[in-house]
Amino acid sequence: RSESPAPSVAKPPDGPVLAKDPDANFGSRGNGCIYGYKLHLAMDRITGMITAYLVTRASVADITVFAELLSGDEA
Repeated sequence: RSESPAPSVAKPPDGPVLAKDPDANFGSRGNGCIYGYKLHLAMDRITGMITAYLVTRASVADITVFAELLSGDEA
């Protein structure tokens, strides 16, 4: 049985060493730095049901994907 190679690593500024995912990246949250992904949601205000979602790299701002989450029948 062969062992899989060790993952490459990424180190955020002043943070711990993390396993590197080639599709993920760094983003900021509050006063900190996060590594990974971000979930963007659209929700119906009346029912609270999720109507659309997108998963992006952590660095993608909400405003960047805002239009993609709209269905066109928002009031």
